[in-house]
Amino acid sequence: FFQALSKPVMKAVDWVVGKIVGLGKKIWAKIKPKGKNSKDGKDGAKNPADREKAAVADAQKLLTPDATHAGVQGRLPGIARTHGVPSLKLVTDSRNDSGEVVHVQTVRGDQKQIAKPDPDANPNTALLKKNHEIASIAAKELEASKAKYPAPVVFEVDKDLAKDVKESEKKLDLYFRSNSRNAQKYAKALTGGVPDNEVKALADEYHKVGEDTQALAARLHTAMTAQPPPLGPLLSQAKFEPFLLKAVKNLGGQTTEVLTWFAKIAHIPGAENVLKDVATSHTTVTGAIGEIRYAAWLLDEGVKVTLLGETYISAKSGKSVKGIDIVVNLGEKVIEFKNYEGMKDKFPWDAPKPATVADPVKLAKFEKGRRELQQQRLNEFEAQAARHRERWPDAVLEFVFKAPLTDVPAELTAIAAKYGTVKEAPF
Repeated sequence: FFQALSKPVMKAVDWVVGKIVGLGKKIWAKIKPKGKNSKDGKDGAKNPADREKAAVADAQKLLTPDATHAGVQGRLPGIARTHGVPSLKLVTDSRNDSGEVVHVQTVRGDQKQIAKPDPDANPNTALLKKNHEIASIAAKELEASKAKYPAPVVFEVDKDLAKDVKESEKKLDLYFRSNSRNAQKYAKALTGGVPDNEVKALADEYHKVGEDTQALAARLHTAMTAQPPPLGPLLSQAKFEPFLLKAVKNLGGQTTEVLTWFAKIAHIPGAENVLKDVATSHTTVTGAIGEIRYAAWLLDEGVKVTLLGETYISAKSGKSVKGIDIVVNLGEKVIEFKNYEGMKDKFPWDAPKPATVADPVKLAKFEKGRRELQQQRLNEFEAQAARHRERWPDAVLEFVFKAPLTDVPAELTAIAAKYGTVKEAPF
C-alpha cells in the first residue's frame, strides 16, 4: 500500500526539484563571470563598442614618452585580434620639437606624446634629408659670394650671370621658404606622411637644386676673382669697391680703355679719389678721365707720381677740400689737369640759338647772363689757382689743358700763367 502510494508523491517531488534546479542554473548563468576562452574575445564582451574600447585601452598603454611611431603601429594588429576588433590605427594629431601627439583610433583614445620617427629608417627619406642639407649649404655659399664681392660690377659686364643669379634666387625661394609647397612637403616627408615614390622624387629635386646652386656660386666666385684685366685686379681691392659700379655705368663703352689706364695708377695713394670723381656724376667724368690718362702717361714716361686726387681739411672752413690733381716726386711738382676740349667759343656755354639771335631783347639778356657766368667761372678758377699756390709754395705748379691751347679761353690761360706754368696735354 505504502509503495503504491509513494510513487506519485516522489514523481511530484522530482518535478519540483527539477524546476528548482533549472531555475538556479538560469540565474547562475546570468551572474557568473565569463571565462577567458569565450569565443566573444578576451574579455567576453559581446558588444562591439565595448570590445573596441577595451582594445583602445590596451593600445593606449603603449603610448609612453619613449615609444616610437613604428614600434606602436607594429603592435596594434595583435591587440586588435585579441579583442576581436577589425583594426586599430595610430593617428598623428600634431608634431613639435619633442615628438608627436597621437591617439589610437577605432574608438578615439586620449592623446599622448611619443618620440619622433627616425627619418633615416627609410633610405629615401635619409637621401632626401642629405640632399636638402647639401642644397642648403650651396645656397649659403651663393649668398656668401654675393656678400663678399661687389657683384653688381660684374653684372654690368656679364649680363647672363646677373640673369642666372636672379633665377637661382627665385628657385631657392621655392625650395627653402618655410611656407613654400616644397618646404612643407619636405617637413611632411620626414614624418612619414609622403608616399615613398614622392619622397624619392623630392630628394632628386633637392639634389638638382644643390648641384645648380653650387655651380653658380663657383661661377660667381670665379667671375669676381678671375675677371680679366683691367676689371679683375680692381675687384680685389676693397678701396675701389664703393665706386666701381657707378664708374662702369658712367664710362659705358669707354670702360675697358679707361680702366686700363686706371689699372696703371691704381697703386698710387689717392687713386680711389679719382675713381670717385668718375663715379660721382657726368659733369666730373670728363675731367677725371683726362686726369687718369695723364697720370698713366706720366708713369709711362718714367715720372714718379706720389699722390693723386689730393684732399685736405681747410683751415678756414674746417671742411674737406679738393686739392691738387697730381703730385710728382713728393711735391717737387704739382699738376692741375683741365679739360677744355671743344670749348672754343663755348665758354661757359654754347653759342645762342638762331631764335635768340633774331630777338634783340633775348640776345641782350643772353649775352648779359653769359658774361656774368663767365666771370663767375674765372673767379672760381683763380680762387683754386691761388689755393694751390698757397698750399704748395715751393713746388712747380703746372696747369695742363687737354685741348689745343688756342681753343682754351685766353682769360683762363692768363690766370694759369699768373700762378704757374701752362702746358698742353700730349694727347
